[in-house]
Amino acid sequence: MTNTVPDFIRADYLANYQRRADVVLLDVRDKASFDYYHLPDALWMPPNRLAAEINEMNHEKHYIIICYHGVMAVSVMNFMRDYHLKASVLEGGMATVRA
Repeated sequence: MTNTVPDFIRADYLANYQRRADVVLLDVRDKASFDYYHLPDALWMPPNRLAAEINEMNHEKHYIIICYHGVMAVSVMNFMRDYHLKASVLEGGMATVRA
C-alpha cells in the first residue's frame, strides 16, 4: 500500500488539515504536557497505548502525530505506516505551534 499523505505538515498549514473530517491529531507527549497545553480536538495517545491499540485504528483516517519538537513523532509515524496507516508528523512539534 502506498502512503498518500505527506511525511511532514508545517504548523502554518495545520489549520487546513484540522478542518477535515478524516484527520485525527494524536499527541504523543507525556500526560502532564498534554494537560498543560494541547491543540483543540487533539487526542492524547502515548506511544505504549498506541502500540497496544494499533490494530484497532481506522485506516481511512489521516493521523497527524504531535510531540515536543517533531523528533519522537517520526518514530511513531514510521511505526504506524508499518501497519499501513496514513500518518504524518507536525513538523517542529508543539514548539512551532506555541512560538
